[in-house]
Parts: sequence; C-alpha cells; structure tokens
Amino acid sequence: MLTNEQNLEAVVDAINKELNIPVLTEAQEAAGIRFVLNRIAPVIPAEVLGFLGDAADGLDDTEIKKMEDYIVSKAVDIVGLPWLPRQLKDAIVRPVVEALLKYAVKGKAISFAKA
Repeated sequence: MLTNEQNLEAVVDAINKELNIPVLTEAQEAAGIRFVLNRIAPVIPAEVLGFLGDAADGLDDTEIKKMEDYIVSKAVDIVGLPWLPRQLKDAIVRPVVEALLKYAVKGKAISFAKA
C-alpha cells in the first residue's frame, strides 16, 4: 500500500495525466489506476521499491526498461482478474507501471510501505 492516502492520490493524479483511455472518464481511469496500485504495491519486491524511492537522481533508459518489464511481469502474476488472458492483463498493468516509472524519472521519489 502507498504510505498514505495523500501520497496515493498524488501518484494516481500524476499517472492519470499521462494515461488516456478513450472509453473511460477521468474518474474511471483514476479508479482503475488506484485499483492496480493498491493491488501491486504490497507485493513489489524491496529492490524495486528501493529503485523507485531512489529515482530522484534520475534513471537511464536501460534501467527503466529492465525494471518496467520486471514489475509488469510480477504484477500481472498477482493482480487477480482470473478471467482475463495474461496478454490483456499486461495491457492493463503496463501503462500504470510505465507512468509510475515516468513519474520517477521526473525526479519524484515514490514512497511505499507494506502494511
């Protein structure tokens, strides 16, 4: 879980600004982002949380792509939604992960805490 509701909403807002799903309203997009973040944050490995938290000094494209693929793979394994094929889960999760990493690249550390 993200450390607090205010931090969660800041990350949701930042991701929502980068993500556009034409068939959804902004509120629906935000709800989907919030759902994915709350599902994946508790199971993101410590090294990934450290990577996101230390991102304030910037990240290179290789670091970002490697971590994106790793996070998406792990997140798709645990996000639930068993009726969806893995490829569709990837398509749902990847934009949220990409936006999280893009947020980090801008020099904003993201703080997470496991409940």
